[in-house]
Formats: sequence, structure tokens, C-alpha cells
Amino acid sequence: MGEQLQLATLEWGERGPRALLIHGLTSSARSWWRLGAEMARAGYRVDAPDLRGHGDSPRGDDYLLASYATDVLALDRKWDVVVGHSLGGAIAAIAQTTDRSFADRLVLEDPLLRLSEPESFIAKYTKPFEDPSAGAVLAQNPRWHPQDARIKAEALEASSPEVVRRTALENQPWDVVPMAMELDCPTLLIAADPDENALVTPEMGEGIAAANPHVTFRVLAGAGHSLHRDSYGAFWQVLHGHLST
Repeated sequence: MGEQLQLATLEWGERGPRALLIHGLTSSARSWWRLGAEMARAGYRVDAPDLRGHGDSPRGDDYLLASYATDVLALDRKWDVVVGHSLGGAIAAIAQTTDRSFADRLVLEDPLLRLSEPESFIAKYTKPFEDPSAGAVLAQNPRWHPQDARIKAEALEASSPEVVRRTALENQPWDVVPMAMELDCPTLLIAADPDENALVTPEMGEGIAAANPHVTFRVLAGAGHSLHRDSYGAFWQVLHGHLST
């Protein structure tokens, strides 16, 4: 494992319970522009990092999941709630099982818990780099807000296909499901619609929830993998309900 990196971060809010938002592969902290502001209005102090190899953070000597988690744990070891999307969800689960004081509550948004076909994954997630424009992003994701498309285009420009390739290949075999089964804090595992290329299948989600009483599993009907972009209103409603319990 390489050296721990100092991550660039964004902040919303000035006081209140502390929230950490961890973005997915080829995204950035700015992808949380709506959720960060919404949580600040709800009384949270929110931080969001750019992961290694993304946004304004430095490149890494490696892209091991353990290294991503070490960077995040260095930000702080005590959060009232941590939200992680895709790769960020896997990182959140690893950080929590590494340090049980990391989060009082977790929200895993269609997390990348298992990756069994890295080459097809690499092909899918490097394709947007062929035309990293806001127009191309919006054409592929017509339900997104135009601001989401602009921010994603900027995130693609700041990252690289090499980060995707190395993240996928350096972590084989990729299986974070056992860690999800060991989570010891209230956890909302929320998946995309299985007809919309969800990374967490109903079988996986229900299996984790059955094995771990701390985990509540939900499927957001009609939403694609990026729930907070595809179906923001519905995503916030479910998230807010979890935070209010």
C-alpha cells in the first residue's frame, strides 16, 4: 500500500451533526452539489473529498481500496453519517470495518461491493472519456440535471482511464460483501432499479440485510446507478427518512 494522500475537500454548512459524502469512480466532490446543500439546510455540517486520482486531489502510487480508505480515514475518524456512492460506498464499508468509530450511521448508494468481470467494467467506465463533454454526458443520462452533466464532464477531464483501469485490476479479487455483513452501525443499503443496471442486485442486498440486522435494504424503483442524479427527489426522501430514525 502506498503513502496516505491529503485529499482536497468541499464543505457545506458551518455547524451541526457532521456528514461525509464520498463520490464514485470518475466523479468528484462537486457531484454532491445538491445533496451537500440540502443536508446543510437540514442542519448538517458536510464535507466531501475528491478521492485520489480525482478532482483536485493528487494521483496515487496505487489505487487499492485500502489506500482509498486510508486517505478518507485521515480526514477524520468520527462522523455522524457517511454517504458513499458506488466506489465511495465500498470505501465507506472498508473504512467502517477498519475503524468502528468512523461513522455512527452509513448510507451506501448502489455501492460497488463486488466486481467479478473487471475487463467489461473497464470498457464501460472508460468509454465516457472518448467524449468527456457535458452534452455527451447528458445524452447518455437524460434524467440528470444539466449541472450534474457539467460537473461530471469536468470530473472526467480531471481523472483518467488509467485510474479506472488500475482501480479495477489492482483490487482483484474484489469482494466487499463480507465487510458489508460485518457493519456494526445503522446502515441504509439502497440499490438502483434492477432493470437499470444496478450494481447491487436484490439477491445481494437481501442477503446482506438477512445476515446483518444493522442493514436495511431498499431498492429505488426507476432509478439508475447514480441515484442522487437520476432520481434526486426520491433519493433525498429515502435518505432523509433514514437520518430521521
